Amino acid sequence: MRTALIYNFLIEANLMASIAILLMILVRKFCRQKLGSRAIYVAWVLAAVRLLCPLALPNPVIHEIRSAFAQDEAIRPIAGQIKVRFGDAVNRLYDRARSSGMEGVVEETLHDLRDDAGNGMLSINLMKIYLAGTGLVIGWYVLSNVRFQKKLKADRVGAISEQVQETYLALCREMGIKRPVSVYCVDPLPSACLAGCFNPCIALPLTARPEEMENVLRHELCHYKNGDHWWGLARLMCCALHWFNPLVWMAARMVRTDAELACDERVIAGMNQEQRQAYAGTLVMAACKRDMPGAGVLSTSMSMAGRRLKQRVVSIVSHQKAHRGMAIGFILLASVALAGAFCTAETPLIGKIPSGEMGFRSSVVAESTVKMTDEEKKAVIEQAKAFWQSEPLQANVHDKLEWSVQAFMNHVEVHAFDPEWGEALIVAFAPEGCILYMNNRRSGDREAILYNEARNMLSGENLNRVQEYALQTLEGMLPGISQEWDKLDPYGATRNNDQYFYRFFAYTGEGASEKLSHVFNVQYYPEVRLTHYENRFVLDEDTSERLEPGNG
Repeated sequence: MRTALIYNFLIEANLMASIAILLMILVRKFCRQKLGSRAIYVAWVLAAVRLLCPLALPNPVIHEIRSAFAQDEAIRPIAGQIKVRFGDAVNRLYDRARSSGMEGVVEETLHDLRDDAGNGMLSINLMKIYLAGTGLVIGWYVLSNVRFQKKLKADRVGAISEQVQETYLALCREMGIKRPVSVYCVDPLPSACLAGCFNPCIALPLTARPEEMENVLRHELCHYKNGDHWWGLARLMCCALHWFNPLVWMAARMVRTDAELACDERVIAGMNQEQRQAYAGTLVMAACKRDMPGAGVLSTSMSMAGRRLKQRVVSIVSHQKAHRGMAIGFILLASVALAGAFCTAETPLIGKIPSGEMGFRSSVVAESTVKMTDEEKKAVIEQAKAFWQSEPLQANVHDKLEWSVQAFMNHVEVHAFDPEWGEALIVAFAPEGCILYMNNRRSGDREAILYNEARNMLSGENLNRVQEYALQTLEGMLPGISQEWDKLDPYGATRNNDQYFYRFFAYTGEGASEKLSHVFNVQYYPEVRLTHYENRFVLDEDTSERLEPGNG
């Protein structure tokens, strides 16, 4: 896998998710009462999806931020901008260091950094550091969970009593859980927890009081039904893949708290004030012992301490119901934002390809002379209008155009001048009626910057479709024209404002005898149409008293 693909994912995911995390911090602080903890937890899940999924959906406007200096087509616009801006910053620092006379380690470091950024070694070295960091975090997580599971297994003191088992199975039936997980008593254990991921179990402290069992089991079953053991694994994966982002670690801690708060909401939904106070007391008693294992362990926790415990107790005792409409609206808005956060790939731009064959067929033009009669000029102008209006060229031939004819020894040029635009259309006919060259200047078909950007907009199947359209159009104008060349080369693309073009070169001969024979340009967005054609083979041989193609 190319490092560019990994960088695309990491940069886009962290940029979008970091914005979401900062917004979630504000939502948690100011909107929890209105939205409820369950809606907030769902929003966290959506943020995790963005951090874990390397999906890139097409965006019709993302190409506007592609840097013209990002030469690697595999680098998408966001990553390309960061790469180019970083390179510019390093160059400026290096130039400033040299101009200020800073010699020695600083100058050498900046010089090496500039070279590494240019030749790709910097990205390779950073990727090595990233992979090493990811490996260390994953290793730490694996070690932490193995140790926790071994200790949990070693400290088991037996199964739950028959009375607790009956209560547990009744809760499972009430909550619609068809496959209950195993339940064990563990000592020492500060608080009940849902432990593990692939084969989770509920661990209960041996010191738990019988009157607490129902609420404790209901709380852990809420975690299980919500799939929190799987989302716990997703949380660890987010931290492992994006270990360099402190906001991700901060979010992981907040998610763990919000998962508990969301379960608390479910547990106390049908409780009265006295029952809620008793449930809050259970949490306080668990906190008096010690907190559960750290964030790297796949385990829920009824036990919390400090500010987080106070937040849970206040939420349980006050039990302010969330506004259902606002919660649903918030989740829908977050879902739309998630879909938009994936829209970071460029959409291959291609307009609607005209259907049908070229409608124009060139008629024989009387052998041109420098002196043409007015009738002959009118006839040639009418032929030029028919050419530009034919399917699929469909050029705008309006009444304001001023038409003129210039006759030369071996061809006739017909020009259309637009008072607002300037010279708009030009087509050259040979005496036998074939077209030597044509140019729709109103299409803006000129050499433009952003060559790589325009090229990236059209590739693969779409490029083949545009090429097939161009060949079909040329065959319609000049039957058998494609038989005159031996090789067709999709040369490259240009852009002029919002118009995109692709240029094709055709060659005759092979090796040393190879010669450029035909050139044609196709506008492929916002419309697909042939805009420029030259029969270079004929024009290069015929240099007698003619204008340069397209120069009028």
